[in-house]
Amino acid sequence: MSLLFLVVQFALVKLYFTLKRGKKVVLADSLIGWGDIAFMACTAFMLPVLTFILFYMVSLLLILVGWLLYARIRKAGGNHIPLAGLQALLLLLLLAGDWALGCYDIYNDELFTFLIR
Repeated sequence: MSLLFLVVQFALVKLYFTLKRGKKVVLADSLIGWGDIAFMACTAFMLPVLTFILFYMVSLLLILVGWLLYARIRKAGGNHIPLAGLQALLLLLLLAGDWALGCYDIYNDELFTFLIR
């Protein structure tokens, strides 16, 4: 199910850029790196569906805000955001918190299903 979420999301991103630029775009290599795709696919297999979607959305938001702040402070930035590396760092922090605190289980969606109901 998580991979289906990624496929739909990538299809929508591709459609958006195709309509915006008026020509067919190649999503991989030009807009999203293969490392980003591979990391997201591995994370999709590792985490339960709700945990993956929450991690994916929150990590994208945090990375975007952080990168914009970094670019503003440093007066630099560039066109490429190291998405997979920053998501890996956030996942490492999440896994370390799971291990050290033990107050949540990253491999279980029970907390999220309880909050949804």
